[in-house]
Amino acid sequence: MGRQDFPFSYAKESDLRLQAPLTIVASREQLDSLRASEGFGLLGDATLVELELSEDFPERVKVAAGILVVQADPAVQESMDRLTRISESRPQMPRIVALADADIRVVRTLLHQGVSDVVGLPLAAEEVLQAALAAKVERRADDKPAVKKAPVVAVVRALGGNGATTIATHVAHELG
Repeated sequence: MGRQDFPFSYAKESDLRLQAPLTIVASREQLDSLRASEGFGLLGDATLVELELSEDFPERVKVAAGILVVQADPAVQESMDRLTRISESRPQMPRIVALADADIRVVRTLLHQGVSDVVGLPLAAEEVLQAALAAKVERRADDKPAVKKAPVVAVVRALGGNGATTIATHVAHELG
């Protein structure tokens, strides 16, 4: 197995599956590039939605997506505005943004706004799969219930023989 074959072979051998429905929203040329990329079949039953940068998400996309990969361009304000709207309507949904020329400031801003990851354009199945799997793992970690910590009561004695152990025993009995 060559270095470039690793993600595809690993995915086949370990039967990696995305638990949430993957939806990819991009222009026609980007979706065509994705379909032509090696390993496209690994994306399984991903929903591909053709949408220009200035168009808003249809309601069916907002509702059905579990993990959303969306093409954006910082030079097209409408594409950035739709990212904001989707994050307001579905804040817990992992979002992956696809950018042509990713400036580090833009990437950092997107990450601070809650985007799970950023991938490059043209879309490649390997990169999309890796980002979606990472978003799935991140989401699973966020879904774990918070652990409640037990209260701690400390009884400190100033001198030996003044009854601190007796007090601690009675407090423990009352709390237990």
